[in-house]
Amino acid sequence: MVLAILTATGRIPTGLPPRAAWAAAGVDCDDLTGGLLALGIHPVGWSLPTVTVVTIPPRELAHCTWPEPPQPGARVFVTENPSVVTAAADLGNGAPARLLCTVGTPSALEVDAIGRLAGAGWQVAVRADFDQAGLHHVASLLAGIPSAVPWRMTAADYLSSLSSPAHGRTQLDTAALPATAWDPNLHQAMTESGCAAYEESLIDQLLDDLLKQ
Repeated sequence: MVLAILTATGRIPTGLPPRAAWAAAGVDCDDLTGGLLALGIHPVGWSLPTVTVVTIPPRELAHCTWPEPPQPGARVFVTENPSVVTAAADLGNGAPARLLCTVGTPSALEVDAIGRLAGAGWQVAVRADFDQAGLHHVASLLAGIPSAVPWRMTAADYLSSLSSPAHGRTQLDTAALPATAWDPNLHQAMTESGCAAYEESLIDQLLDDLLKQ
């Protein structure tokens, strides 16, 4: 409610993630809660079993160093939803999944930390839900990490999501959909359909990508 009032009165910009909005209002947030969920990729100096999922808090993300990739072109995938991380971790058997999860809107600090992966030589592939927020998430990551690529975020992937048994029928506010510069046909397809589609609709394909990386 407070953030809504501050936004409505013009005291803080619109569209900021909660932590950034509070910071714009002059409120210092702690640096221990939030952050990125991580599976199979951790800062240098961390020693964890392959299938362990951990939260890397903002305090660590602000300065952590990432390991170099095992070979050129090795990928780290970035998702929006913890359910994708859960499914990847459940693969077990030491699966080579390297996955980060923003758990919603990525903060500027998180985008910067993921960007340092690209700086260390990793290919960063990003995705989110096919809805207004998800498109904003992907756009912010691609803008903040110029070498990053979309991960199954094309019009074809969206249409495939609509045909999945896991697909719901959540309606979109099509007038509020942001542009999808990485694939203009995606914006058109979502506008014509008028339905959101969520990451779980493509879970089999996503897990297959993670196993092949």
